[in-house]
Amino acid sequence: MSSKLEDLLMNKVDTLPQFRFSPILNEAMELLDDPDANVDALASVIAKDKQLAGQLLSTTTERAQRSVQNVHQAIRLMGLNTVKNFITATTTADGKTSGLDPATFEIMQGRLWKHSQLVAICCQLLAQELAYPNLSQAYAAGLFHDLGKAILNAFAFEEISESIKLTQAKAVSTVTAEDHALGFNHSYFGAKVLERWGMPPALIEPVRLHHMPLEAVLNKRLVRIVHLADVAVNCQQTKLPIGISLFPVDKTVLAESGVTKERLTEIAVQSADLFAKIEAKSAG
Repeated sequence: MSSKLEDLLMNKVDTLPQFRFSPILNEAMELLDDPDANVDALASVIAKDKQLAGQLLSTTTERAQRSVQNVHQAIRLMGLNTVKNFITATTTADGKTSGLDPATFEIMQGRLWKHSQLVAICCQLLAQELAYPNLSQAYAAGLFHDLGKAILNAFAFEEISESIKLTQAKAVSTVTAEDHALGFNHSYFGAKVLERWGMPPALIEPVRLHHMPLEAVLNKRLVRIVHLADVAVNCQQTKLPIGISLFPVDKTVLAESGVTKERLTEIAVQSADLFAKIEAKSAG
């Protein structure tokens, strides 16, 4: 059944518009993560992506109420922090930008989308806590970690109903229940979808392994950050203690991170507070 279901779901995925991923966006964010970012180098990188450059020029012209001739001038007028916020908004779907197409965004709406945003914010805070240098990459990995769950919910709800019942009845993790019911789980399927969309391996690995962080090879630190953030946010949202079997945390990863359960809880609460502020600002 698992092979047939996987093929069926992949056919469904192929009906969605392709995710727009520009390596230029990641390159620009890496430069912006450097406190000594060079404006000339940043302008040269952004100029390579005509769509991004056009959006930046248009936004700067509107905000500055003056003609903007090139990307370098736009960066000077807006400032590095504003440009960073602009690019982050471009790469994180809000339904109005090029991050996710509307059809995929619609699938991820609701509680699961909120969870994904919370995990993304938590990943950034954890990355700062653990001195991981690429904060934008940590955010993106957190944002997409449950993409497979979103697509399963949208296209195979009847098939996963058994796993939902098992999760509730026996208090086992979602991954364990999905493996039992489907023969694969949302982490595996989410990674397959990102591969189909041409996403870079650095983002695919944490999606595939955020429930099995010790199996990471390409970027062990990033996978562990996403694992810890996902556990922390799940426990914060359900008001359950970190370490419960429903949201298992890898004890080795937790110990080697140097972050206590108490501190992890604090970071999850901080993530929720930041998310609430962002929501309030968007609504206002």
